[in-house]
Amino acid sequence: MKGNYTQLTESIRQRNNPDNIIINKSFSDEISNISSNETLVFVRYAMKGVEPAYTKKSLEAGENAKKHLERKNLKANYRFQGSVMTDTHIKGYSDIDMLTIADQFYHWDSTEVDRYLTEQPLRNTLTVNEIEKLEKEKAIKPYEGKGMDDLKNLRLSAESVLSSVYVICNTSGAKSIKIRNQDLHRDVDVVFASWYDNVKSIINDKGD
Repeated sequence: MKGNYTQLTESIRQRNNPDNIIINKSFSDEISNISSNETLVFVRYAMKGVEPAYTKKSLEAGENAKKHLERKNLKANYRFQGSVMTDTHIKGYSDIDMLTIADQFYHWDSTEVDRYLTEQPLRNTLTVNEIEKLEKEKAIKPYEGKGMDDLKNLRLSAESVLSSVYVICNTSGAKSIKIRNQDLHRDVDVVFASWYDNVKSIINDKGD
């Protein structure tokens, strides 16, 4: 059964441009050159990437939410992740994820670290410097606080801050707070987490 590619193209065109951003000339010219073939037009629209201007607004919405939390000096670090950061997002559907990471404590894989330090075949894969890093990690005094309570308090504090700023602020989700920046027309998922380091992370200086 032949598909109605004209209708499909119009649907994806509207989805791809919810902000009514002016299409750049090169893409417009490309579409004009294949306009006689509705199948090719549909395929080209389906393959079209998200414009930088659209992505910029998503990033700006995330940064705004981050700044509101930073002003209140919450005990947290912030990182953005998800499809917006990898440029695989879909217009009108993808939000930006902001990790809000408790900075009072972290966990590390003690079982894996012990294996690399005590099992000779694994130890032989490490440099002297890497062994020193693992031994230093193992010598750190365990956190005496209650990590789950810290995460709970971090979330409650963030809920208080964000609900006072954003008209649309959904705090009912178990994993995150979802806010809507109505000026930029973007959603932000604020996800709460704690640091966790395995051997690879430790020997690479816990880089992002």
